[in-house]
Amino acid sequence: MRIRKERGVGQAVANLYYVEDTEKPVSIKAWTLPPERRKGAKVIAYRQRDVGDAVVMGAGGSVITTHRRRFIDASGDAMVGSVFGYETVVRDRGSASELVWRFQTEYPVLRSRVSLSLPEGWSYRAHVMSDGKLSHGDEGSFSSWEARDLPSVERQPYGRVKQFELGLALAAPNGEREFLPESWEDLARYFWPYFSSDRELTPEMSSRVSELTAGLTDPLERARALAEFAQSINYLSIALDLGSGGGYRPRAPVEVFQSNYGDCKDKTNLLVALLGAKGVEAYPLIVNWDSEASDVDADWVSPMQFNHCIVAIKVPDAYESPNIVQKEGVGKLFIFDPTDVHTTFGDIATDLQGTKGLLLAGDAGGLISIPRLPLENCEVRRTVSAHLGLAGVQGKLKEVSKGQNAAFERRFAFTNDRNYTERVLRWLGGSIHSAQVLEMESNDYRERDAFSLEATFYAKGYGKNIRDRTLMFKPVLIDRMEVLPFGKDVRKQEVHLKPQCLVESYELSLPEGFEVSEMPENRSFEELFGSYELNFEYDAELDLLRVNRSIRIEPLLVPLEHYPALERFYKRRINADSSTVVLEAL
Repeated sequence: MRIRKERGVGQAVANLYYVEDTEKPVSIKAWTLPPERRKGAKVIAYRQRDVGDAVVMGAGGSVITTHRRRFIDASGDAMVGSVFGYETVVRDRGSASELVWRFQTEYPVLRSRVSLSLPEGWSYRAHVMSDGKLSHGDEGSFSSWEARDLPSVERQPYGRVKQFELGLALAAPNGEREFLPESWEDLARYFWPYFSSDRELTPEMSSRVSELTAGLTDPLERARALAEFAQSINYLSIALDLGSGGGYRPRAPVEVFQSNYGDCKDKTNLLVALLGAKGVEAYPLIVNWDSEASDVDADWVSPMQFNHCIVAIKVPDAYESPNIVQKEGVGKLFIFDPTDVHTTFGDIATDLQGTKGLLLAGDAGGLISIPRLPLENCEVRRTVSAHLGLAGVQGKLKEVSKGQNAAFERRFAFTNDRNYTERVLRWLGGSIHSAQVLEMESNDYRERDAFSLEATFYAKGYGKNIRDRTLMFKPVLIDRMEVLPFGKDVRKQEVHLKPQCLVESYELSLPEGFEVSEMPENRSFEELFGSYELNFEYDAELDLLRVNRSIRIEPLLVPLEHYPALERFYKRRINADSSTVVLEAL
């Protein structure tokens, strides 16, 4: 790589990542070439004493892992104009039968090439992910793929990054390595035994199941009680034997129960066993929880597309819910994540809704689509009553959030390292300058998937006071959008919209001795991806200004050709949110 800017100096680091149980680093070498203008400067060739080795902390969310990294840090020698290069060799004895080569990176690429040579009797299957110009050729025993002149991968707000990658699935003769699945059903059958064994409950576990479900006759209520217990198990990932498939194998339910900790697949396996003890069928569901990645590519049968494990609970055919997926040979399935402690039973994390997952259900397993819940499931209903005076504004906010908006509030309210009051203050201050929170109370109603917030606030000098004769103010006090959320750069990525469902009402009492001189027009506009309404009503008898605002944004992927319409929609919203009321003294 050539370092062209000062901020690139820190990237002059050679990395060799390996899994110590099955991979052996053979060598790591690196060189720094001085800028061409520095005549007489010598190439720096790094030696063994310059090589460091460390555990990759937190890899895959793990606190204990066999992921390691060897590295040579040349950033102290590099400068603008330097060329840094490195070479690594690693020997892999693991059982994995797939490789992924990423052509496009966060830096511009002049040339990226991968070549594959296989022993006699081996075969491969290649799959290109994303669109890109790729040349392919065979020369002797090598098959090669090459891409040139690739721009850097830009991360734009609300963007979905489509990586330009090549997946290579390798098949060995005589079962020398893991099998190569031909279909999603094959892959589901392969992983099924990892989860379907060792489901026997100890007397202690059976007693706990009876205790948790005592008095509950509805199968779904029993499932809820056991699901919430699985959520309460401490999340802890210890990733061992990664090179031989340890990352895909859960611990036995009895181990998870007795130790009171586990990762996503451990908690899933425990919940499936507990539900089975009460006659409720449930199945592991492997998914991809990555808000910046594209959805699972159905044409590439690979476990490498997944990074999380949740549960699909079988429900009676008569049961109706938006959280339902129908799978042939299994029936109706209800989706639940025992790892996400803030998402309640019945809800689904936003980043999982509408994606695909691999259901492990014996011969009936395969790829399924996870439901997308109605917007009303994540509604925020807000009321604000406030008094506007010449010196400032004081009011009371009441808000009830549902679904994923409730989960969002819980993450702040019940996480020790975040101060919820400070967060509310910053949120109010985004629209009401110098706002102060006088009183605040929050309550979590998990049984109806709701979170409530009440806050009394005050802000000095809200609005523009002209000689105590004219007062101009923005009646949308809270959550006012003032800039485009998608940034100012030329849009190069499709937009991944997050769902929004806001129903808001204001009741503003005006200062005594003033009347409304100018009031904004009502606004209403709609596109395929959302709608916006803003209405004003002045009650002269009570001297009250009533404002109602509603915003609905569908969680859609907006292609680039529709971005101008999306931009216009949000500019109209910004303009409406900034509507101004003018008061004049009588």
